[in-house]
Amino acid sequence: MKRLLSVKVAWTTDSADLGLRRVFTTPLVMLVLGAVSACSFAPSWPPMSLPESMTRAQIEHFRAREQDRLQNALRECYQRFAVNDCRREAMNLHNEVQRQLRSEELRLNALDREERQRKLQDNPAVPRTGADGAATGTGTPP
Repeated sequence: MKRLLSVKVAWTTDSADLGLRRVFTTPLVMLVLGAVSACSFAPSWPPMSLPESMTRAQIEHFRAREQDRLQNALRECYQRFAVNDCRREAMNLHNEVQRQLRSEELRLNALDREERQRKLQDNPAVPRTGADGAATGTGTPP
């Protein structure tokens, strides 16, 4: 049976040697921690600037664009170290844009309702007739 060659090395340390190691390892540790923490934040995606007033077609266009941006952001998040934080930030941004688009859509709905109401008030009321041809609400028996 062969014996493996073993070498004994005495390990001696000086207090000056330890201080030198601390000086070089501290920045290295800080660099590694900084890199890991940088990976935990979501990448900065360009914010979607929405115009003051939009049409329904523009709202749908922005919704489609926002959906594409979200898909790209999520794809990019899966390449990062802290995937959940990145996804959460991407979804928060997506939800904020969706809220803005929805509020704009509600504003357009309110304007449409006002327009329909104004048209109904401008036109004289046309008496509705019942099934037998008599005007309803006139007090005549059927």
